Amino acid sequence: MTAPAQPPLTSGEPSEDVAVPALLPPLESPDRPPAWAPWRNRKLMLRGAIFLAVTAIIVVGLIVWAGGSDVLHTIQGIGPEHLVLVALLTFGLTLSHAWRFKTVVRAAGFEISARRAFQLTMGAWPVSAISPSKSGDVVKAYYLRQQVPVIATLGALLAERAIDMAVLSAMALVGSLLLRQQVILLLSILLLGGMTGFFLLAPWLSRLPLKPTWKQRLHLLLASTHALWRSPALFAATVAATLVNWSLTILIMVVLFDGVGAQVPALNVAAGMPPAAIAGLAPFAIGGMGTRDSALILLFDGYANAAQSLSVGILYALFLRWLLSLAGIPFLQRLLREGS
Repeated sequence: MTAPAQPPLTSGEPSEDVAVPALLPPLESPDRPPAWAPWRNRKLMLRGAIFLAVTAIIVVGLIVWAGGSDVLHTIQGIGPEHLVLVALLTFGLTLSHAWRFKTVVRAAGFEISARRAFQLTMGAWPVSAISPSKSGDVVKAYYLRQQVPVIATLGALLAERAIDMAVLSAMALVGSLLLRQQVILLLSILLLGGMTGFFLLAPWLSRLPLKPTWKQRLHLLLASTHALWRSPALFAATVAATLVNWSLTILIMVVLFDGVGAQVPALNVAAGMPPAAIAGLAPFAIGGMGTRDSALILLFDGYANAAQSLSVGILYALFLRWLLSLAGIPFLQRLLREGS
């Protein structure tokens, strides 16, 4: 990476000589749901229902296999001090997520406040919880559209996701070597190679012989990627926020395993959590529930029984997905009022 050549920062207004494509309608009638709402698309709702059913079948099957009474007894035996600590660490994640989002938007050449980044991060959480895809990203782009072009925000989120996957893949690669999991090792190498290739090829994509309007869109879409790749400071800040995210996640797992009475060394949790998160990327389950739990049972078999590992997986989803979704509802309601 060479010295940065940053686009000029703005307070949320695109350059006047750039015609920004209106990918989302600028205004919504107060009596209509916003354009991003999943319930406006019947196919998406049907797909979500199918994914939810598949997720429920996997989780229920795992509970029956591990022993429903054992899982219930294990969860009931967790002390309140463990639950309080996990809750505090979970809410700490929201701050690092907002920090990273603010950083990648800044890389695109736009400046948003830390308060706005946090508001959008929290407001997107409930939508991501009930949708099989990253609909929460669309929420951020939609309600930031008056300050930042939609395609620029989506490009910033694309760069954020690529760095997140690259860091996770690198951590999973190390973990798979320590745990001798060849399948996860291969998957980690493929993901890490793909994310590295994305950053290497991004500068060449803007040179494709496209129409001026499409070149303009591509430039906005890849603005964050270009800036992060060319600016060591911005790249380091984004990677640092990502490392904080995953470090907090691993620490949450350490506390949960301790809470269920499983003596899992912290180093093994650090090695096993990234591969489990990779397994949770399976596209047929919501939020990795079921697939991530299965990986936890497999990876920590020598340290925790099936009921303990499954209890950790259930509590992980309860805190990081559903608790934060409930906490995000007031922020989403405010955004909905703002959009109307």
